[in-house]
Amino acid sequence: MSSTIINNISTSTTRNNTTTSVLNYAIKQIENEYKDIPDSDNIVEKIIERIIHASNNPPIHDFELILNLKFNDKDEINTILFHPTTNQHFQYYAMFLNKSHQQQDQEQDKILNKSIEKTCLLLITLIFLIHR
Repeated sequence: MSSTIINNISTSTTRNNTTTSVLNYAIKQIENEYKDIPDSDNIVEKIIERIIHASNNPPIHDFELILNLKFNDKDEINTILFHPTTNQHFQYYAMFLNKSHQQQDQEQDKILNKSIEKTCLLLITLIFLIHR
């Protein structure tokens, strides 16, 4: 099921081996976790499509803005999102979630708040779907 989805979407987006690997890991995690749910094929397919969309358009700008760091490419963000492998990757999750609870008062911070809100929603979803 998902191999067809990823193959169809992969043809429209150039991926390198790292992104493909972490995306395949995430998809397998989702398929394994939700395979026993009755009529799960449609739900799993929709989740996988959303994961692939997030992989195609990772929030690089939001990561850089919130963490005040420079990231090299999509692969680095996709690894953090879909298959974090280092303590630093996991610390990024904690940093995002911590910032989501801090109040930003200045006008300039409205952009930061929007980035935090958007990115934290994605991270919380991935924690629930994949990283449990």
